[in-house]
Amino acid sequence: MTKESSAISTSFPSSAWERIPAKLRFAEVSREEKQSFSGFMFPSRSLGTSWNRIMRAGCPRSRLRDELLLFCVLMAVATCWPTVAAETKGPAQPPTTKQPPTAKQPPAARQPPAQPSAAKSDVFPVPEGTPDQLFEYIEKLKAIPPGLTPEAEQQYANKANRTIVKVAEKIFASRPDQQQTQAAIETKMWALFLLEQSGDAEAGKRLAAFPAELLKAGRPKSARQVRGFLLQSRFQQVRPGEVDAITKALGDVKQFLSEAPLGEPDVDLMMAAAQAAEMTGKTELAVDAYRGFAKMLTDSHNPQIAPAAKFMESIVRRLTLMGNKMEVQGKIVGGEPLDWTKYAGKVVLVDFWATWCGPCLQELPNVIETYRLYHDRGFEVIGLSCDQSREDLENFLQKNPSPWPIVYDDQGPSPTVEYYGITALPTMILVGADGKVVSIDASGPRLRQALEKLLGPAEEQKPKEPGEEKDQGKEAKKPAGA
Repeated sequence: MTKESSAISTSFPSSAWERIPAKLRFAEVSREEKQSFSGFMFPSRSLGTSWNRIMRAGCPRSRLRDELLLFCVLMAVATCWPTVAAETKGPAQPPTTKQPPTAKQPPAARQPPAQPSAAKSDVFPVPEGTPDQLFEYIEKLKAIPPGLTPEAEQQYANKANRTIVKVAEKIFASRPDQQQTQAAIETKMWALFLLEQSGDAEAGKRLAAFPAELLKAGRPKSARQVRGFLLQSRFQQVRPGEVDAITKALGDVKQFLSEAPLGEPDVDLMMAAAQAAEMTGKTELAVDAYRGFAKMLTDSHNPQIAPAAKFMESIVRRLTLMGNKMEVQGKIVGGEPLDWTKYAGKVVLVDFWATWCGPCLQELPNVIETYRLYHDRGFEVIGLSCDQSREDLENFLQKNPSPWPIVYDDQGPSPTVEYYGITALPTMILVGADGKVVSIDASGPRLRQALEKLLGPAEEQKPKEPGEEKDQGKEAKKPAGA
């Protein structure tokens, strides 16, 4: 039997938060441009607005808090990886542990893989070499050849992933050290997953059988890690409307988590499961999931993961805002601290947004138009920026002045962002004149619909006749009583 290390690494190294560009740290709610999971190792052609930007811009938090947010939509990680690689100006990495130090490559390993069109085999040649040299060869396979059509890129991605599976198996069979073994397991796991996502049914079967294979090899902790990954993948494969499927998957997750002491990877699984429940729109289902997982974390008495329960409780606080009062605090950009009490008696839209968030900017014209129509009738907007950089925010506001106050503290976003567990942007919460929340999702047409109920139908301002403004100006200049 092979002795396993007592610590099984998560999908990302502990320093992953610092390595990922800040604007990838918040989840954007727009999914129209969701990319395929295939070819995760290759730089994305477009870095525009997409579901790829899943991670959140940084409020000051603990490392555990950062890593929690990093995994809050875990199964979209495979989609975001090409963007991460492209924005960090290096070859994209699969989300594995840190690769072992590399040795000098043999001549065969220094040769780039053959072009897809030049080989009849469904895999590239697998060279001989040490584990370090084989890992270097995997890195070469990740470098997509230039000038390929999208179809050829997909073919290359599939061929490279099939080759990576073989190389990882060769590393595993060559008596690697613990770190190399773990990296090989994770590399194979992700390559099989991406092949399955591209339509390779055989790869899906091999991935499903991988935990049993690891158990047979005497690696129960690694087998559990892959089982957790497979559970996470189920939430990527179901649609938000498939409530029954998500409910069943939640039950399977709870059963899985009860089988062994909880560790950091289990927190990732909890977040993926609970957020899938949240996306169904069934608030009670999501609240039960977050509360249940929070209790499990608290009861674990594991000091590394127990604090994660507080984050889940903050999400519950947001999800249960309907009919309850909301508190907003922070400092207005270029001004004084926000006085939330001044908004008593007003209908207020609390908009959590960021300058880099495409869906936020797409929503902006709708909010501006609604503000124009309803502001004189008691409608206000407060924008809570989730940008990491004050400079980015101020530059944006200089070019695009905001008609309403923008809140951003001296050291980062308002503590309100963390207090309500904001995990997706934009998040738009509508507060009624009585101070109680009437909607926790007031984006798009829902904002206007809610305001029509609260303030009545919008009344378009009639265009003024030529000379009307001039006459009104003269009237305004007349002394009182004239």
